[in-house]
Amino acid sequence: MSAGPYTLASWVLTADVRRVAILYLVALPLVGAAGFLSALLIRAGSLALGHAFLEADELELLSAWHGTGMVLLVLMPAIPAGLGYAVLGQSVAPRVALASWYVWAAGCIAWLASLVRAAPASTAPAWLAWLALGLIYLSLLAALRRRPQLTPFAWSIAFAAVAWFVRMATGGAEPALLAPLAVVPALGVVAEVIRDCSGGALYGEKLVPWLLGASAAATFLPWGSRLLATDFSPAALGLLPFAILPPATLVAALLATALRQPPVRTPALRFAWTSVGLAIVAGGAFLLLTMVPTNTHVAATVFEAAHLHYLSGAVLAALLAGLHHWRGALVGPAGTQAAAGSAAPLLFGAWNLTFFPDFVAGYMGRPWAPGPYPDSFEALQLISLFGTAILAVALIFAVGDLLRLRGEEVVEAQRRQVASRMSE
Repeated sequence: MSAGPYTLASWVLTADVRRVAILYLVALPLVGAAGFLSALLIRAGSLALGHAFLEADELELLSAWHGTGMVLLVLMPAIPAGLGYAVLGQSVAPRVALASWYVWAAGCIAWLASLVRAAPASTAPAWLAWLALGLIYLSLLAALRRRPQLTPFAWSIAFAAVAWFVRMATGGAEPALLAPLAVVPALGVVAEVIRDCSGGALYGEKLVPWLLGASAAATFLPWGSRLLATDFSPAALGLLPFAILPPATLVAALLATALRQPPVRTPALRFAWTSVGLAIVAGGAFLLLTMVPTNTHVAATVFEAAHLHYLSGAVLAALLAGLHHWRGALVGPAGTQAAAGSAAPLLFGAWNLTFFPDFVAGYMGRPWAPGPYPDSFEALQLISLFGTAILAVALIFAVGDLLRLRGEEVVEAQRRQVASRMSE
């Protein structure tokens, strides 16, 4: 795909799908930053000292606004648009891809405007986000039909797309219940990174597409324990914990691959294992949320919110793994990344420091709805606030790693050009 001139018009009217992917990747952190700041306000406002500037009803509205934006406008499109268009987009219709970005950007603007207008319950951002995701998945499905062979990442996009359209047709579009669907493309990214770093073959590779498809199908079961008591019979309740089997089996296959053939250590691999680690914690929390003895204890508490945040962390780490692994598809030929640093361990530690206290608070009975709490939860909230600050540093380091790698590649390309001219 031709790069073309670097003018504003060449970007906003681009026919290069790779540039559409870059447009998403540039805008996503800006939207994520707004959600990050709202999360800080929610945590600060939940402290005893914070009630002076945020009332309980304001905290609840801000929490709903935060959840809608983070799930529908950041978590769901991040990997399909940011990585899918870069890696699988050679056959994507560029105008459809660009249209999806404009619809998505309109949804982001509507989302931000709804807070300014003090109407965070507005449905316009959600509708625009659903339309944008429909265009993204439709264009990627059309492109995948032209590929002679599908990789784990391609299979994950295909299954996530089908699950998305079925979910939209059946009306199950609540953000809290859609979040697990974003994990399916993340599993595809992690599987492909570990496969490529381990000699090009996964343990039980022929089963990987089936496991990805089963993982997508499992997302149709409610992931939030609030629905369990009313929506399912006792027999169905007993089957819910088995929804963890497909992704858990895939994770076991990835671990077996690493044990059979120790992979080459790269920043992409570190972020892939970070994603696996956060997904394992989310899986354990899912079991507690769906098993009847513990469900009644943690239902409608921040335990559920912590579970959703761990799912989000697994998706974010997988996105960073993919950006390192396929950065050549985004910015041109890539050099070696063996010497690059990685913020993956810091990200893993900061995520746990920020959100694991919510598991403890949820088990102690703190409700999901934000508001004034007893002083017994204040220490946990302060730990989470401290973790949030470290998490911000980890994310800055992660982005800095990518920018530094690109800078080194540009310098190396210029050095080669100079050497080539001198040899003539």
